[in-house]
Amino acid sequence: MKKKLFTYLSTIALASMSLTACSDYLDRRPDDQVTEEETFERFEKANAIVTHVYAQARDLERPIIYFNHFASSGITDECESQFKEDQEPTQFNIGNWSQEDTRGNDWRTAYFAIRQINLFIEGVEKYNTPDDPVTPGNLEKRIGEAHFLRAYLHFLLMKKYGEIPYVTEVIYPGDDMWRTQESVHTVVEKIEADCRTAYGKVNASNANSGTDFGRVDQGACLGLIAWARYVAATPMWNGAKDLYNYPGTRIFENEYTYDVNRWEKAKQAALDVINFTVNGQPRYSLYKGTHDENDFDSGIDAGWSFNDNLVYARLAKMFLMEEENMGLYKTEAVWAVTSWKDGNWTGDIYPPSRGGHARQHPVQEQVDEYECIAKGSDGKYHGYSIFSDEAKAADDGTLMGKYHREAGHKYYDDEDPYVNRDPRFYRDIIYHGTPYTKGYNGDGAYTVNMAEGDDAIGSDNNARTTTGYYFRKFQSDTYRSGASSNYHVTHPTWRLPEFYYMFAEAVVRTQDAANRQKAIDLVNSVRERAFMYTMAPEVATDDNLFLEYIEREWRVEYFYENKRFLRCRWNLEPVQLTEIQKETRYNALGENAAQDYIDTYWTSYPKCQRMINGMKPVEDPNGKIEVNGKKYKMQRFLKETRVFRNQYFLWPINRDEIRRAQGTLVQNPFWDTGAGE
Repeated sequence: MKKKLFTYLSTIALASMSLTACSDYLDRRPDDQVTEEETFERFEKANAIVTHVYAQARDLERPIIYFNHFASSGITDECESQFKEDQEPTQFNIGNWSQEDTRGNDWRTAYFAIRQINLFIEGVEKYNTPDDPVTPGNLEKRIGEAHFLRAYLHFLLMKKYGEIPYVTEVIYPGDDMWRTQESVHTVVEKIEADCRTAYGKVNASNANSGTDFGRVDQGACLGLIAWARYVAATPMWNGAKDLYNYPGTRIFENEYTYDVNRWEKAKQAALDVINFTVNGQPRYSLYKGTHDENDFDSGIDAGWSFNDNLVYARLAKMFLMEEENMGLYKTEAVWAVTSWKDGNWTGDIYPPSRGGHARQHPVQEQVDEYECIAKGSDGKYHGYSIFSDEAKAADDGTLMGKYHREAGHKYYDDEDPYVNRDPRFYRDIIYHGTPYTKGYNGDGAYTVNMAEGDDAIGSDNNARTTTGYYFRKFQSDTYRSGASSNYHVTHPTWRLPEFYYMFAEAVVRTQDAANRQKAIDLVNSVRERAFMYTMAPEVATDDNLFLEYIEREWRVEYFYENKRFLRCRWNLEPVQLTEIQKETRYNALGENAAQDYIDTYWTSYPKCQRMINGMKPVEDPNGKIEVNGKKYKMQRFLKETRVFRNQYFLWPINRDEIRRAQGTLVQNPFWDTGAGE
């Protein structure tokens, strides 16, 4: 009797994700609508399976709205979220999730998609599926794409859950259904094997192709290998207990002791992406468009600019897909899924004075990551942490003139902190005193006021900011709902700079003197694209300083792009002794700890993920910030405390999956005991 396909394939490209909710883990029985043989006797039907899995992969790692209604930024020290919709970030931050309520079940969704892709890989061979009659060669490409998608889906699972089964065959009812978890390092080897198979079958590049644009190409295959190798080299899976104080015990804990060779492999994999060529030319380059250092027109309508020459057009427009003719995606995107939101989404982030209901607000921890510009030991200007000794020095007026500040102003002044910062700060953050616009085409420039009026700091998490900031990244300054010009709002899943940062970190970790300057030049090239000054010259010899710069680059370049909430876990930041000491000092300071901590210790807030802080304007006759005729200085405050327990380093496998697996799956550390404080 013929085995039949497990989902109705005649409409598979449009199938709802809700289909997975009623399916058991890897044991969905075939229905009686379309047989496997009928499915694979035509290219179109077989191709529909791959198309559907593309959509499932996109839904597992959405740009802009990682959760159903919110970005992942709200569950880490990037943003605070409103009490709207399902309040997903808030539920995470108060600890309202468990192995019974995992806030979604990516495990089941991903394995459902993996079963589909395995069915495709096996089916086209078993039933000798014919090639695409319209475009011969497409079947071979789809087989390659399928191998990439299988690797990618396992990678998405590995990123969150760690040890997982790697499933490469279709499992039917009656088969030995259950698979045991494997070491992360074993999973990474299998991811690379699938990617190498895919690499040999897909196009070299789809950047400028029509029908294949957005499909897997060879660069994406190299990118996935690099990402998998990089994750395997991070502290979570490379020295967790012996070097980084990880308190849990995974199944294959003895495989996670430190091995520098993992960094060597990550370095080479990242370099393979950076050096990848097509037809003898570099495949990837940093997007710069046609915008130079004199272009501050950051709206979708040429000629309208209300940002007082602070927001560079190159930075503001790089994510506006249609406006920039997909330039970012053709030059810099290593892997991207289809866009998720159009311009109307910006109503979710606009300040109330512009008719918005700002759903996520940047927090002070994120704002502090944007460097200031200061004079270095070589007498030249460079970018420095606001907590550096260089930041405390006074400017002679050369830099401050741009910001209407007199000579003698410190390069960074915590009471007047919004001058002389990395240009990406002005693109990303709306702060007290921001030059802004009320809307589309001539509604007028105005200055954002966090002290009074519609945009003033509130406490109800309903629409107004609760941190003293609004979100600006991905906005078009002159767009409003109903405007004649629209744009799509998204970001590539992987962009070229992250491979620069991976390579640079690996160069430091492996003590690779021969590649040190190359690593420095690559990181500085991203800064140059943003019109930002270079790193301090000391990075040439100071490993810790170079690593600090690299981490700040991740925080700034990839703000709101779904990187931070996993990076803080992979780096085991919440259990590092230096961060715990900071947290202890902060908690001992009492009611005004947010400001007193900075005044006393002049260092960054603890990265333990158990608090977020904000900044509020305080009226002061000597203040340097003037808004609506009043002068202000800024003052830090504690916004809220949060819950972060040791079990949160890895996502819990839903208990239903554990039960269904009949003893073959092991829950991640602490989730089944509750001993994760």
